[in-house]
Amino acid sequence: MARKVYTVGLRGYSMEIKALVVMLRDAADELERIEAALGTLQGSGGSRKKAKGTRKPMSAEARAKIAAAQKKRWAKAKKES
Repeated sequence: MARKVYTVGLRGYSMEIKALVVMLRDAADELERIEAALGTLQGSGGSRKKAKGTRKPMSAEARAKIAAAQKKRWAKAKKES
């Protein structure tokens, strides 16, 4: 029995699906290597960022000012609509 060969058209080129799968795996491996290298470079003492979710505590006075400003914006929006 003859072996069936499935082909995929890709920008004017035709290739076997197995070859396409191999190319995709190689690209994924290369992407992993690049991401690992970037992670190493970023963690090597460049700019230091705070961990997500950690914020400087806000004073009650600052929260009150922000709340008052937001209420003012809401009132203005409600008045205009």
